[in-house]
Amino acid sequence: MESILLIQHRDGRRYLMDGGRAPSRPCSEQEKKQWLSQYRLLDQEIDRLIQEEASWRQRALYVDTVDKRQTLARKIEDCISQINQQIDRLADLRQDMERIISLVPDDTLRLLLTYKYIDGLGFEDIADRLHYCWRQIVRKHAHALRLLPLRLLELSL
Repeated sequence: MESILLIQHRDGRRYLMDGGRAPSRPCSEQEKKQWLSQYRLLDQEIDRLIQEEASWRQRALYVDTVDKRQTLARKIEDCISQINQQIDRLADLRQDMERIISLVPDDTLRLLLTYKYIDGLGFEDIADRLHYCWRQIVRKHAHALRLLPLRLLELSL
């Protein structure tokens, strides 16, 4: 099975790279969950930025001076720029996640991981969709995490 390296920089940034001969260790289930969970967190951050931008636009309706309008316009532009950057990161992260999830050899486990980490469903909802009991989904989830071919390479550069 192909192995994917999860590169961890000293500053905490992580990114993926095709497996090679670099000395690395298998990721723990917790590290895999943490990496997979960042998609939903980034999506929530985008939602927060969109709400912030809407709030600045609402405030701009009640401003009567040109200076204040220009200041608010800059804040709105900054929010839009941040939103666009985060959306780009989210799209890249989704591609990485789909690539790694696609390496899991079982269709049901791939679907379970997609429901959980990309769609953000809870185990109960996943159990309903896949027609399993909740406990079986929890067991399958643990098995799916074990099958994810992630290895960790920590860089001290």
